[in-house]
Amino acid sequence: MTIKVLAIDDSRTIRSLLQKVMHDAGFACVCADDGIQGVAMFVQENPDVVITDINMPNLDGYGVIAQIRGGGNSPGRGCALNRGAVVRSV
Repeated sequence: MTIKVLAIDDSRTIRSLLQKVMHDAGFACVCADDGIQGVAMFVQENPDVVITDINMPNLDGYGVIAQIRGGGNSPGRGCALNRGAVVRSV
């Protein structure tokens, strides 16, 4: 079974990099370009792991995690927040 990763970042460069790294590591990867789209894709795609930027338009990374966890459909899912070169697990 392939692990599916949802990468949410408003930077096209970061999204492309994450997608390449995830595919090279054998993971499936879908991307969203802001927090609102990321939450919608979370519901649609049902990923195993979410990697999200913190600073984004419309809905920041903290808001994304709050909405995902508040939905009650994400037990055991891994989430990581990305702020530039720093990645922090939440």
